[in-house]
Amino acid sequence: MTLHRSLSSRVRRSVVTVPVCVGLFVAAAHAGAAHAGAAPAPQADGISPVLEVVASRSAGYGADRPLFTWTGRVDREVLIVVRGRDVSTRGFDAHLPNRTRVNSALPRTSANVVVQLDDGRGDVEVIEQPSARNGYQAVLRVRDPRAGADRYRLTAYVDNRGDDVSGRRDDDRGNNRRNGGAGALIWSGRVDDVVDIQISGRRVDAITRSGVRASDVNANIRGGGLPNRNVNLRIDQRSGRGSISVVQQPSAWNGYTAIIRIYDRRSGAAYYDFTAYWD
Repeated sequence: MTLHRSLSSRVRRSVVTVPVCVGLFVAAAHAGAAHAGAAPAPQADGISPVLEVVASRSAGYGADRPLFTWTGRVDREVLIVVRGRDVSTRGFDAHLPNRTRVNSALPRTSANVVVQLDDGRGDVEVIEQPSARNGYQAVLRVRDPRAGADRYRLTAYVDNRGDDVSGRRDDDRGNNRRNGGAGALIWSGRVDDVVDIQISGRRVDAITRSGVRASDVNANIRGGGLPNRNVNLRIDQRSGRGSISVVQQPSAWNGYTAIIRIYDRRSGAAYYDFTAYWD
């Protein structure tokens, strides 16, 4: 059995050699039950309750608070966006079958979200941590490297024992900006319903997905354009009644193109103003 845990928002694979140990635990549990004259406890889905306990402790999540469990099929990439108790699936494979079991709400505080990949051949990572800048939402990305869809199962947690990384990210962003090592897009405009802001190099396009076409658009790239390497975009939303989120981070397979989605839930157009940072 292989467990994957995200450390510092990235998934690191750790092979936990539990079969022998688990076998001993299971054997001991069954022997104890037989000695007491009681039947062994029933096992759901063929998984021993002892195995579940060992796996949980081996992964190190005993002191963390589970947020939700997501199960679904992924062929290329999906984004899982969580805010409070609302968990939504977006991206290329959002149309494939998936379901979510919510355990608790994401708090409206700067928190460190980590993820455990229970099933699936690809990778999962937290690409956006909750903060005041993004309305306290977290974004997870699942990427499948092979042809054809595979089944994935993952669990997201709030790492109560981890450091508060939001302050460190703010310091890093400030240092990079002062040193000229970071780029940024300053964007403003009026949006009705859904608009995608697509960034490639120094080119910025506003693509209206639904509603009235975006108007009064002003886009300004500061520093270098979006580089031809993997970077993570972070959003600082200053104005707008709806949500602004990164739905596609730049990578080699998408030609290092980022997509930022503005979702205005109410009728009529509203003014939005944000800055997207990368380093």
